[in-house]
This record gives sequence, C-alpha cells and structure tokens, in this order.
Amino acid sequence: FKLNPALAIGTDLWFAALTKTGGAVAHARHGHVDWRITRLLLAGSLPAALATIALMHATGITKGWAAALTFSLGIALLLTAVVVAFKKTWQSVGLRLERWLPESRKAPLTIASGVVLGVLVTLSSIGAGALGAPLILLLYPRLPAHRLVGTDIAHAVPLPLVAALLLAGVVPAYAQSDAPGLRPPAGPPANQTPQALQQVRFDQKLDAKLPLDATFRDETGRQVRLGDFADARVLVVV
Repeated sequence: FKLNPALAIGTDLWFAALTKTGGAVAHARHGHVDWRITRLLLAGSLPAALATIALMHATGITKGWAAALTFSLGIALLLTAVVVAFKKTWQSVGLRLERWLPESRKAPLTIASGVVLGVLVTLSSIGAGALGAPLILLLYPRLPAHRLVGTDIAHAVPLPLVAALLLAGVVPAYAQSDAPGLRPPAGPPANQTPQALQQVRFDQKLDAKLPLDATFRDETGRQVRLGDFADARVLVVV
C-alpha cells in the first residue's frame, strides 16, 4: 500500500489488538491466564512503549526515525524467524537455566523482558506474541502449554493497543505530504520560477549569424561542431 513506516506499524498494532481480544477473553474465562506473569510483563512493556513514543514525540518524526522503524521491523522479523526455527528447544533451554534462575530473579527478569517487548512492539508492531511466548517459556519452563498461550495472548492485547493509541497521538497527519523529514520538500508555486532557473533567460537575436565552428555537446556527451549538422551553404537555426 506504499504507507509510511509509522502508519503501517500503527495500523498493524490496531489490527493485532482487536483480533487478539477475543482470544484473550476466551482464555481468561477458562482460567488459562497467569495474571501474575501478565502483570509483570505489562509493568515493563507499557512504560517502555510510553517512553519510546515520548522520545519520538520530543524529537519529531524525522528521517532518522523512519530508518529506525524500518530497521526495527527487520530485526523483529529476523528474531521471529529464529524463534520459529528453534521453537522446540526453548523449553529445554529454560529447564537448564532453572539452576541459575531462582524465583527471586524471575520477577525482575520478567519485567525486563516486558521492556524489550514494549520497545520492539512499538517500533515494529511485531513481537508481542511471537517473541513473548519464548521469553515466558525461558523464564517459566514448567508453565503448562495452555497457560503459556493464554498468558502470552493476554499480554499481547493491551501492549499493542496502548502503543497504537500513543502512536496515533504522535503522527495524526502522517499520511499527509507535510510529514517532516519523510517526504521531499514542496516545490515552489506554479506562478513562481524555480531558483535554479532564475538566472536563465532567452534573448532574441534576429538576423544574427552563428559561427559554424561553435562547439556543443550532443545527447551522448560528445563534443560536436555546429557545422557538422549543416549540409548546405545556408543553415537556418530557429
């Protein structure tokens, strides 16, 4: 659709929040959500999303931010591909990490994971679900599969929703041509001569004679003489 990065990401955030709401409600009704883990993730992801949008608002949507959004999207897609490729190994890795991860460390690490997800989802709209589940599995490898899925979806609804709302406040007119730094500057009005042509002029020299040895450049850049185009004794140039 040839959308600007921020518009595309904001649109995808809205879509993700709306489509996952039904799944989150269903899992919550069946008791498949570990609300403690969800609250810890949100304690990191929501402030991180707010801080990211606040930084974008303070600095303005510039070409640098456009490049950052595109780069973040590429990183998120790459991480998602890695997660999917090794999806069968995350639980075994989490079980091996248990000896170095006592319960006292899991809460701050869960919040830190939320921070990473909050920044990544705000900048790319990817990761709330695809990357959230492996992170939960690494920290809580003994969490049953249905609670893992329910907790992941429960976190994947408020995060994109809040990010979409905040992003909408930063770029309300992003689709317009005056979005700073992301579109070429507007040209001069139709009734104004461009600056590059202000020193160009045409003078009439009626009945003047041009020397046939005058040199010019043709369309290939080759130097040619005016006389090379004359096949008669009299050459008329209009």
